[in-house]
Amino acid sequence: MEKPSDLNASPLAGMSALVVDPDGAGRALLVATLAAAGLETTLTGDFATARSRLIADPPAVLVADLRLERYNGLHLALLGRTARPRMSVIITSTYFDPLVQRQANAIGAEFMLKPLTAGQLLAALYRSVLIEPNADGTIGLSLSELQSDHYHTISSRPDRRGRDVRLRRRNIATFLWLESLKRG
Repeated sequence: MEKPSDLNASPLAGMSALVVDPDGAGRALLVATLAAAGLETTLTGDFATARSRLIADPPAVLVADLRLERYNGLHLALLGRTARPRMSVIITSTYFDPLVQRQANAIGAEFMLKPLTAGQLLAALYRSVLIEPNADGTIGLSLSELQSDHYHTISSRPDRRGRDVRLRRRNIATFLWLESLKRG
C-alpha cells in the first residue's frame, strides 16, 4: 500500500473536493482518503449546503451519497456540471440500483457501493479524472440530452416494475427544468 507521502505526489494534489454524505462514519473514510491524496476537501452532510457551495465555488471533485433528503447525489452532480463541466463525480450508495448506475454513467460519473476502501475510492477518482471530454469540453450527456431521455422514458408505457423508475426519472427531469428556470 502506498504511503500518504507517496499519494501527495499524485496529479490530484491541490485539487478541491466536496464530500456530501449524511453518514458520519462514511464521511471519515472519504475525507481521510481524499486528504491523503492531496485534495483540499470540504465536507457537508446535506443537500442545501452542498448546493450553495457548488454554486459559489464549484470543486474539481464531487463525492456525494445517493440519498440526500428529498434529492440525491445525481442532482448535485448535474448542478455541479453546469458550473464546472469537467468536474469529476463519484456517487456512493449502500444499495445497488441499475437505473442510478446507468444515469451516473450517462453523465460521466462513477457509481460505487458502500462500504468503500481507500483503494477503491482512489481508483474511481483516477478513472473519473481521466474521462475524455466531449468536443464541447463537457463530460457525459448534456442537460438537454438527459431531459430528452427522461421525457421519452416518462411518456413510454410502463410495466409494473417501471412505475418507480418513471417516478424517479420524472423527479430528476422536474428538478432539471426548475433549475433551468432559476438560471434564467
